[in-house]
Amino acid sequence: MNSPDIGAPYARQEPSAESPRQAAVRLFVLPHAGGSAGYYRGWSRWLPKTVELVPLELPGHFTRMREPLLTEWPRLADDLADQVGARATGPYVLAGHSLGALLAYEVTRIQEARGVPPRLLAVSGRNGPAAGLSHRPIHQLPDSRFLEALARLGGTPGPVLKERDLMRLYLPLLRADLRLAETYTRTPGPPLATPVAAFGGRCDRLTDTAGLVAWSRETTDTFDLTVVDGGHFFHEEPSFTAAVRARLHRLGLRDERQGAAAYGTPAQTGRRSGLARDYSSPVEFITK
Repeated sequence: MNSPDIGAPYARQEPSAESPRQAAVRLFVLPHAGGSAGYYRGWSRWLPKTVELVPLELPGHFTRMREPLLTEWPRLADDLADQVGARATGPYVLAGHSLGALLAYEVTRIQEARGVPPRLLAVSGRNGPAAGLSHRPIHQLPDSRFLEALARLGGTPGPVLKERDLMRLYLPLLRADLRLAETYTRTPGPPLATPVAAFGGRCDRLTDTAGLVAWSRETTDTFDLTVVDGGHFFHEEPSFTAAVRARLHRLGLRDERQGAAAYGTPAQTGRRSGLARDYSSPVEFITK
């Protein structure tokens, strides 16, 4: 859904100024419906120093506002895959939230076909590509009902919804993004060979347990599901930041400035047959 930073101006789309000069891996992040790259720049505060954060902007959005808005999946996925391919000069991770989760998945499919897959696909706030929605589609509702649905689903802060003039300007872009998210259909194809890590909020009305677990069918490699505190936007929750650091640590990265403690403590799940649930408060892991 849409971002708490609606309409906020951002500089040119570049890696964070705080990014290390020689990062071990680049983390490309794809935004949610109506979201901007700027929303994710704050992740640099808690990511390991060995990770270079590269939030990506969608065509027709914010810093790419002068470009045409792409409303068809193939063209949009190709555009983003080209962006990643041009910047991924070494190991990299793809991540996405909500609509961005599906975008990251489609980009991973393209990158695997090109022979340059990511080390990890991290998805949050979205049921698996082959799973159904956890809510009734809202992108075609009249404005008043559309805004009510946004508030009910928890995708937009109350103060933002009260900015009626701003919302009138913003609604066409948001509807276009939600149309992509709500009408998405997984095209036939084999599962990924890339590991998948899924994250969900305990109180998120836009996902459900079965839908999150459905991501496990999208990879022949390892799969983790982490359920954290919060609703749809849980990225500042300590349980989420600790879980992401732990998952990056499992890639073999090391933050030399802070040591292993910088990544949090991962749950000890190991590899097992089928799906098993382990509890490591405040994080829950399901590992394949």
